[in-house]
Amino acid sequence: MKKVLFSLVFLVLALTSYAQKKPAGSLLINGTSHRDGLTSYFTERFTEEASASGYIIAGKLNEAEYVLNYVISETSFSEDESEEAVIEQVIKIIIYNNLNDEEILNFEYIFNDIYEMYDYVQFLFQRASISIPLPRKSDLIDTTWQNKLLYLRASFDYPITFFSLQPDGLVGGIGAYEGTFSHPNRVSPQDNKILAMPGATAGIEFQFLNFMSLELNIQLSMGDTRNNYFLNLAAGAELKFPLKFFPHIVIEPYAAFTYPILISDIFSEFPLFSVGGGLQIGTKGGKNGSFFVDAGYMFSFTNAGMNNPYGNLYPQPAVIYYNRSVLKLGIGYKFGIIDRKTGVNSFIKNY
Repeated sequence: MKKVLFSLVFLVLALTSYAQKKPAGSLLINGTSHRDGLTSYFTERFTEEASASGYIIAGKLNEAEYVLNYVISETSFSEDESEEAVIEQVIKIIIYNNLNDEEILNFEYIFNDIYEMYDYVQFLFQRASISIPLPRKSDLIDTTWQNKLLYLRASFDYPITFFSLQPDGLVGGIGAYEGTFSHPNRVSPQDNKILAMPGATAGIEFQFLNFMSLELNIQLSMGDTRNNYFLNLAAGAELKFPLKFFPHIVIEPYAAFTYPILISDIFSEFPLFSVGGGLQIGTKGGKNGSFFVDAGYMFSFTNAGMNNPYGNLYPQPAVIYYNRSVLKLGIGYKFGIIDRKTGVNSFIKNY
């Protein structure tokens, strides 16, 4: 009789749920039990049912619209003191709205052992989830693209490199010359140099915290102020701080470091490294990635020394010094390949 009643109730719930065609929201499933095996079993089964129903499974409390919390305990009773007590399991299920902290359902179900529940878990989930209000379609936003463990990044860059002339060894602080410094025969005024040529960056980003990630990359750029086809190569690292205030945008301020690998021979001296920072703004580009724009500024603590290009005409000084900085602009795409395990927030209500 019990199974017949169960079948009828389940059929009504299933038909009602189907008729509603309820869109799914985000749901956190959390539970405790006096036995570890029961906890893992019910969490896995409830998660399967929730996924099959279209719910977005939240990894932590602040990502969930609703919470399914369950507690399994053991109870015993006997109709007569002379008889041996009967031990039964009780699962208590609570659904509450995480947006306003309001409980919307609370019920219990008694069972004897886990084998009995193989046919009943779906019934329990349907009974619980049917109480969740219909969410607005605009609320059903998938933000998994913001929470990947690893991203592969590729971008087209347009770095603008500024070479600010330094006065070291120049007549009047600006002139290359022939003769002696105090009595030059000829002087050629020098000027600042600006190089704007295309480039590209490829890298891998590791998001080890919800608010922090590290990107390692290789940066290519064209030109050396005398040869537009020279290929510059540098290794870079960026410590990023992703801000996820909006479901379709991630704002990432970052601190950056670059180390030159391939340098043109027009330089006799070159800064060992550059530091700086920037801002990357990404928007959702598919389920797993994002399109982004990037703007950054890098500077060096030491000067770049260019070999004097004038031969015997203005041979002094042999090296002309510049302070080097780079304004980097770029557009690109990064693809997330592994979901980041956010874990379950331990601050779950105890019922």
